[in-house]
Amino acid sequence: MTVCWEKPCFLNSDAIFYNMTLDEDTPYIMISRSGAIPGTECTNITNLLPYTNYTISVAASNQYGKADTVIIVKQTDIAVPNQPRFSCIVEHATMMIVEWKPPYPYTGPTNYTVTVRDIENSETKDCQTLVYNQTRCSVYGLEEYWQYEVTITAHTERGTTQYKHPHIIQTKQSAPGPVTYLRVNHEKAHEKPRLVFITFSPPVFRERNGVIKAYYVKCYDTRTHRDIHLVKLNNNLTELKMIVPDQVLLNISVFAETVANGTEVYQTVFIPEGETNTPLVSSVSSLPLVFAVIGWTLAVVLAGTTVFYKRQWHSQQSNTPVSSNANIIELSGANDRSDYINTGATEDTDGHYESVK
Repeated sequence: MTVCWEKPCFLNSDAIFYNMTLDEDTPYIMISRSGAIPGTECTNITNLLPYTNYTISVAASNQYGKADTVIIVKQTDIAVPNQPRFSCIVEHATMMIVEWKPPYPYTGPTNYTVTVRDIENSETKDCQTLVYNQTRCSVYGLEEYWQYEVTITAHTERGTTQYKHPHIIQTKQSAPGPVTYLRVNHEKAHEKPRLVFITFSPPVFRERNGVIKAYYVKCYDTRTHRDIHLVKLNNNLTELKMIVPDQVLLNISVFAETVANGTEVYQTVFIPEGETNTPLVSSVSSLPLVFAVIGWTLAVVLAGTTVFYKRQWHSQQSNTPVSSNANIIELSGANDRSDYINTGATEDTDGHYESVK
């Protein structure tokens, strides 16, 4: 800042002294003149803060005394902002709230822009503050469980300064999108048990929306209007086969699970008549299949008791009461293929399957 003043109208001496003070109590400079005294005197004041009011006083004096002090208040100019500092970031599934501390020292009225960049494809979302010196902004329209780079830009009329957050920020998990490539087929050979073969793939990468914990396969009997199977697969299992009744239209649905259940994908399949009317079985080895056939035979003899025998059989297998019409089976031990029902299985499957309710 440059401050100028004129000499007094009456010097009454051949020498004069000027004393300048900042903010009324901080002596800044003393200037002495003698002989030919200039009509105007100027001095530069340095090391001042931007956009700050200063009280400047100048007093003239000579060997006979001191004149009245002249006082002015002057504001320094706006400057390029300093770097803002992050205060906190609150992540949600599809948005984040960014808060920051204003730069110091204050350089003048400041607006801010928060830019969130997708580290995968470099697309950006941003928000701008609506009033000067606002220090909080919300960015919407983000992907679930996705990584972003966050930058704050401070603006004054003199220029801009950016600050990039030192860490990659990841949004929260949410329900996943639909599984892909769902295929449902059935056994074509007339003399073989009525099998349904189900294959699918995980949701597309950007729609997984989190860490997939499991897949669920539901088998709905449109004739009896009930779920006859609800199978939980480990997150690395995407194939399943099961024995089902014949001469029935089944609705097969599959969905993934993260922190919530995902979108269901449906397919229907009609199971034609087999050589014998094959009972519905919920087991994972050949021995329980034998018990199931016995139970089916008893059900034919004792009309109306089919459900009772099925529930008794399921209860023995899971050691817990059957609480619904659907058989809920958890498959979590196989690596790449799930044989939910395999009438020719001879391997020991202990520890590979667990009934859950």
